[in-house]
Amino acid sequence: MALVVLVVILAIPVVEIWAFIQAGEAIGAAPTIALTLLTAGVGVMLFRWQGTAIVGRLRSEMEDGRMPLLEIVDGFGLLIAGALLFLPGLVTDVIGFVLFIPPVRVVLIAAMVRSMMRRGHVHMSGGATMHRSPGGAGDRVVEAEFEEVRAEDDNASPANKDGPHRLEGPDSGSRQ
Repeated sequence: MALVVLVVILAIPVVEIWAFIQAGEAIGAAPTIALTLLTAGVGVMLFRWQGTAIVGRLRSEMEDGRMPLLEIVDGFGLLIAGALLFLPGLVTDVIGFVLFIPPVRVVLIAAMVRSMMRRGHVHMSGGATMHRSPGGAGDRVVEAEFEEVRAEDDNASPANKDGPHRLEGPDSGSRQ
């Protein structure tokens, strides 16, 4: 995995230099530089616009008591798209603009998460729900199941081996 990251880090500048040379020969140096600056400006506007929309959906999902998993995945993809557009380069700009298409972004990030789960880098199970009590916004209870995974399972505390736990807010008075 480290070798793949090293190859990618070394390949990106080489590919970008090649793309700049090709674009410079085709349309000239000044238009190539202007195109690079234009894509960065458009990327900033798209990032703000789509980021604001994602934050709004995230808040709405949380207020309705649902976990905003799609919004989190979408937001992560948007961060990657924004980072690619802020990097100077034509190839990274094209990839960044493709990631600004929401359905493409969600599918690619979800595929990446699935791949990481298959390799064992990420472990997800169960789900979580959020409930708002009638008392108001400050009285939220979050119910979730979790499993502590340790390499040295024999040294784990017995308190952590007794299965799912339920943690409630400070006003509920009970913790298990």
